[in-house]
Amino acid sequence: MNKKISSVIFGGTLGIIIFYIASFILGFTAAIPIPIDLVKSFKSNSVLWPFLFLWDTLVVQFVGVGILVAIANYFIVKKSVVLWRHFTVSFIVVEIIFAYSSMSALFSAPILPRNVFFLYLPHFVVVVSCAYIAAYIGSKHKKV
Repeated sequence: MNKKISSVIFGGTLGIIIFYIASFILGFTAAIPIPIDLVKSFKSNSVLWPFLFLWDTLVVQFVGVGILVAIANYFIVKKSVVLWRHFTVSFIVVEIIFAYSSMSALFSAPILPRNVFFLYLPHFVVVVSCAYIAAYIGSKHKKV
């Protein structure tokens, strides 16, 4: 099979697998409570939204998804003969499509505000950055 096509298929398959594993892990990392003193101090300084964005990005998404994505992409690119750019792009596209379709089903309630798409951004930032950086580093340390 063509190397490009096999890299795309392999990346998409890994994206589906990581989505199902990460959705389980995110249930645990989303339950990590924010220290109440931090919330009070940021709320009094009117910077609560940027703090919540950073908390969701660094604590919930990075711990729940980012580490798993980075480890999987690094070792697969390092140990196999996939083309890392094709593999990474297909992984990101498939994982984001699966994740956003499941999140849009969860956030379809009529009581939610219009800016609910702000909640999607931390997941996108973490998946794209961790997948790309890990695959790039894995391609530089390739032994195949």
